Amino acid sequence: RTPVQRYIPAVQGFVEAQELEIKHDMKNVGLIKQDGKYYSIYDLPDGFVVEGDLDLSGMDLKGVNLNIKVTGTLNLSRAKNIKLPKIADFSKSQEVVFRETDLSGVKEIKWPKEKIYLSLTKNLPSVLDFSGMTEVYLRYADLSRVKEIKWPKGTIDLGWTKNLPSVLDFSGMTEVVFRETDLSGVKEIKWPINGDVLNIDIKNLPDHILKSYQLWQAKKRVNMMISKAIDKIKKGVNNINNIINNEHNRL
Repeated sequence: RTPVQRYIPAVQGFVEAQELEIKHDMKNVGLIKQDGKYYSIYDLPDGFVVEGDLDLSGMDLKGVNLNIKVTGTLNLSRAKNIKLPKIADFSKSQEVVFRETDLSGVKEIKWPKEKIYLSLTKNLPSVLDFSGMTEVYLRYADLSRVKEIKWPKGTIDLGWTKNLPSVLDFSGMTEVVFRETDLSGVKEIKWPINGDVLNIDIKNLPDHILKSYQLWQAKKRVNMMISKAIDKIKKGVNNINNIINNEHNRL
C-alpha cells in the first residue's frame, strides 16, 4: 500500500506534536525517521543520506526523489514509477534489492560492494560493472540490452537467465550458479581458475561450450591431483626433518 501524498504532512505534524515513536510500518506511513526527525519520502532533497535501510518495495514512487544515498539495504522490488538518476550511485549501500524492477532511463549504475538482487529486473544498462562484489543474483533477469558484464569476485547466480553476452569471463570468481540458463548465444566461457560451477545442465550445452567445460573439469582434476601430491611431498619432507632433528638432539 502506497501512502497518500497529501495526507503525509498532517500525519507528520501529528506524530511530531505528540512525540510519537513509529517503530513498524514506516513505509506505509510515508515517513523516514533520522537523527530524531521525521522526513516525508516525497520531500527528500538531492543527496539525502538515509542512515540504515530503506524499504520502498511494492510502492508507487511517482513524485519520490530517488537521487539519495542509503547506507544499509535499499529495496525497490516491484515498485512502480521509479525515476532514478541517469547515473545511479548505490556505492554507499550494503545491499540493493531490485526484484521485478524496471530500470528504464538509467544509463550507468555504481553498485554496492556486497550484494545485489536483480531477479526479473528489466532494462538494465548496457554495461554492468560488478567488479569487486561478493554476491550477485541475476535470476530471470532481462539482459537483452546488456553488452558487457564486469564480473564479481565472489558468487553470481544466473539461473533461468537469457540473452547473456557472447563472452563470459568467470576466471576470477569463486562460484557460478547455473539453473536452466540459456547459453545458446555464448561463444566463449572462461571458467573459474580457483572456483566452482554449480547446477550446470551439460545435456543442453552447445557443443563448443560443452568441450570447453569438459576441458576445464579435466584441468581442475589434474590440478587437484598435483596439489595432493605436493601436500604428500611436504608432509614427507617434514617427517624427514623431524627424524633428523630428533637424532641430532639424541646425539
